[in-house]
Amino acid sequence: MPYSPRADSPGVDPAVALVAEIKDLLSQRQSLHDKLARVEENKSSVHPAVYEKVKREYHGKLAELEERLKPRLEHAESEAARLRGALATLETSLTEATESLEEARFRNTLNEFAPGEFQQVEAQKLHIMEEARDRLSVTKEQLGVLDRALAGRLKSQPINPPTLPLQTGHDFSAPAPPAIVKPESKPHTAPVVATEMEHLFGAEAASPSQAPSPVMNTAVPAHEVAPRDLPSPRPERSVVDFPQKAPARYVPVVIVKDKDNREETYDLHAGQTLIGRAPENDIILLEENVSRRHCRLLVEGESTTLEDLGSSNGTFVNAERLKPRSPRRLEDNDVLKFGKTLALFRTTSED
Repeated sequence: MPYSPRADSPGVDPAVALVAEIKDLLSQRQSLHDKLARVEENKSSVHPAVYEKVKREYHGKLAELEERLKPRLEHAESEAARLRGALATLETSLTEATESLEEARFRNTLNEFAPGEFQQVEAQKLHIMEEARDRLSVTKEQLGVLDRALAGRLKSQPINPPTLPLQTGHDFSAPAPPAIVKPESKPHTAPVVATEMEHLFGAEAASPSQAPSPVMNTAVPAHEVAPRDLPSPRPERSVVDFPQKAPARYVPVVIVKDKDNREETYDLHAGQTLIGRAPENDIILLEENVSRRHCRLLVEGESTTLEDLGSSNGTFVNAERLKPRSPRRLEDNDVLKFGKTLALFRTTSED
């Protein structure tokens, strides 16, 4: 079934609305996958009929969710392709407007303009450039949102509904059959020696053809050899697989201090975090020195970058002002400044 954008939210950007739907469906799908994993982990604690029934139910929900998600992802791909074309056109327009302004300024040095005429021409061209930058910024943002939604989607897992028929009439009060206990085998020294040799020197060292043979000095009578205590053979050791500790998870945060010196901590998740004065930002800073769309933080793997979005009062890292549209990788304890608003970037690890 083809996807039709929702029309019940006037004024909402279609790309933003589409991504919101995709994120919601991806979240639901991840939740179902997590539940199916728990079903598999705990299947031994319930009757097979109960296990199969619950598993079949979750698989059905997952299949229905995939049907809803597929057309939205396809629409997002086509919309991203359209925005890439629009982005190229806007970049060309901005380049032409910049060159036109440079030409006007050059001609002004040649006194080609009447008194007061150049100021009007310059103001007009600057206005055109500002509009082009705004449209370019919005288009980049829309494209970035769609690309992240497409790149972050989970791959569909194969859905194999269970075919085992439900069993009924099981007597849960009946005792379970006794477990079969194998008799314990007696210790055997040869495999232990081979295992130790393989562990210390490699498989070749444990080969019987290459193992050194004990040498007995037959010139000494047996009754003259001093008796000694021989070590008892070691029992075979069982191999135990200890669960390995999961690697620490990268958790970046931003601690923002407002004009009243109050601190607020914001967790940064994978993808983009927008900062600005406008209500559609992820971190809203209601300060006059902060632009509506001031800057953005981008978390990719274990790396976080900060990018100024053409703000009026600038974005700073350790007192160094960033060039607009030039992302800067952040390190732990970097001091940030959005206009005049101070913040601290920290990275922690969670086990």
